[in-house]
Amino acid sequence: MKFCEKCQKEYPDDAQFCKICGSSLKDKQEATFCSHCGAKLGPGSQFCTSCGQSVGQVGDTARVQKSSEPVPAVSSMPVDASEKQQTAVDSNRQISSEGIVLQSGAPLPSKTAWCKWGYLLSLLSAIPTDGKGLFLALIVYILQYQIISFQRAKIRRMKFKFVSPVTIDEIYTKLQPALSQKYGTGIKFDREDDHLVVEYDSVLYDINLNDDGTVSIWWRKSLAGAIFSFRDGKLYRKIRTGTALIAYELQQQFDVHA
Repeated sequence: MKFCEKCQKEYPDDAQFCKICGSSLKDKQEATFCSHCGAKLGPGSQFCTSCGQSVGQVGDTARVQKSSEPVPAVSSMPVDASEKQQTAVDSNRQISSEGIVLQSGAPLPSKTAWCKWGYLLSLLSAIPTDGKGLFLALIVYILQYQIISFQRAKIRRMKFKFVSPVTIDEIYTKLQPALSQKYGTGIKFDREDDHLVVEYDSVLYDINLNDDGTVSIWWRKSLAGAIFSFRDGKLYRKIRTGTALIAYELQQQFDVHA
């Protein structure tokens, strides 16, 4: 079947020219495409309806035989620039090779649990030994005080596995909602100059980023804690609890696992 693109008339296969306008006839099954953008053109089109280019401006239109082969789809969805940047940051961020990884926010293990058995033994031996058990209790107390002092200083030196590079602002943005949601007004999180400070149960905890990519939680007494000083054993329990809580939440928010 032959076809006149100008007059839109059909002719038998043996016809060569349109009897109305005299134009050369084409095979009807041929499709015309824009050589600029590849869009299909209507018969007799002078301009491409897809890109607006003149058919004559971009050159002769291509006559392409119909094909059953599908045209591969190309996604035109734009990529968010911030998503690209975040991917780059994450790919450059590393988890430190050193440091402790906490499995929960439970308090750090106590190193003075044996002391209660020492006090109990001294109490039981006080009467039959004519008061010598009291001397044993004094020895237990001195040992307990020395151990607690050593362990409190050791907690300050603890290094917890963390990520780098990371900014103070990013830590605050991620950690503040988590602490507020879980602990409410019982915990305060603020920024002092160029470091972050958490106040929990009358103890202040400074979040310190170390050069090796780890993080340390440096405890110190708050103003209330300095005025109303607590017993050594009670303070030890407080910092074991607060240090573990903050370090665990930090590692959770930055996906640091064992």
